Amino acid sequence: MQVLINYGQSLPYAKVYHREDWDVYYFDIFGKMFGLLSPLASQDTTLSLKNTPEQNEEWRELYPDDIIPGFHLNKKHWNTIAIANETITEELLCQLIKISYSLVCQNLKKEQKQLIAKVTEDE
Repeated sequence: MQVLINYGQSLPYAKVYHREDWDVYYFDIFGKMFGLLSPLASQDTTLSLKNTPEQNEEWRELYPDDIIPGFHLNKKHWNTIAIANETITEELLCQLIKISYSLVCQNLKKEQKQLIAKVTEDE
């Protein structure tokens, strides 16, 4: 779980913090959500991420027991992933976090996109 939080925080301008009013770890880029993670490691731990509608359908078919339409989210654009049983690797989860981050970044303001581009350019 900490690996996922650390990865989310490593993305340019991203923040991951415990949001007490929702009792989740909130993945944030310039005030826009790109992920939600259950606060405690348990059998019920989930991670909700954005993806394209087509990709979401594919992931749900590949992992029918572990990936469901986004819980309390737009079910077309978000998936909720059960991560406790480790069927889905941390590496894949990090890839999915990056995809969610990238999709949310597409809808940022021009100035915000330029800031991110500058950071990634300098790396």
